[in-house]
Amino acid sequence: MTRRTAAIAALAAACAFAVLAPAAAFAYWSVSAQTTVAASSRTFAVTAPGATAVSFFGRTGSQYAAVTMANSGTTPWASVAVATAPGTNSLGSGATATVQITSAASASTCATDATYSGVAAQNLLAAASATLSTNLPAPGATTYACLKIVVAGVVASTASGAAPPRPAAAATLTLTPAQQNWSTSQSAPLTATSTGWMSCLTNPGILNVAAQSATVTYTAPVSGTYTFTLDTGATSTATGVPAGTATRTITNALLGGSAGDHYVTVSYTAGSTTVYVGIAHLTYVSVLGLGLGVQCT
Repeated sequence: MTRRTAAIAALAAACAFAVLAPAAAFAYWSVSAQTTVAASSRTFAVTAPGATAVSFFGRTGSQYAAVTMANSGTTPWASVAVATAPGTNSLGSGATATVQITSAASASTCATDATYSGVAAQNLLAAASATLSTNLPAPGATTYACLKIVVAGVVASTASGAAPPRPAAAATLTLTPAQQNWSTSQSAPLTATSTGWMSCLTNPGILNVAAQSATVTYTAPVSGTYTFTLDTGATSTATGVPAGTATRTITNALLGGSAGDHYVTVSYTAGSTTVYVGIAHLTYVSVLGLGLGVQCT
């Protein structure tokens, strides 16, 4: 083979090697079309629920409350934590207050006992909490956290000559909606107040404690007959009471009773309903066995 022939053969072999080299040894990048990335803004928010206040007559009562849950953002909620933190409490030693917490799509549903079936009662005078996952508001919508509050055993002083008391328990209610790692909170005051307490004035006995009596003042919404009931069950009626401010003097002869603390309530009947308008805390006292007198407590 001549030198020229050998060179041609070598070049042919090199070309054959290049054609047979595997394509996988090369990497290719291609852009077929331009892609636009758009950022969207979403908000996560809850509107402050506003103050919640319930009231009940006298020493014992139950009330319902519908607390607004308004989703003022653009993001759905996965859950809402509802919590109460106790504040001032003047319901008296031994009084109890419980709360049941659930949710509903309408405020009227919060006012039915069936709504709270199976919901545990918690101590409103301590910390109470619940996590709600149903009836949550969609963005821009409103639903309700439902509360059933039950109070019992209120002890209030109706001291002679003093203004009527208004025993109450206060708390702070907080709503905290959450969605994945997002959460936000809003708080508002919650108050449960005992109403109907009457002013009272002790009339001292002259040299005889048994002559002591207590005059209570109440508001008569309508003219008619009013019933005074001692916590022993003893009753007395006052007839022809005009509408407006009225008084009645309570004596041992009027309602009986034993030595110690008692409560007297005032009511009237409207159809088949008993309407309570007043309550007072009294003490029946005795000295040297001379009989029982009545004084404001």
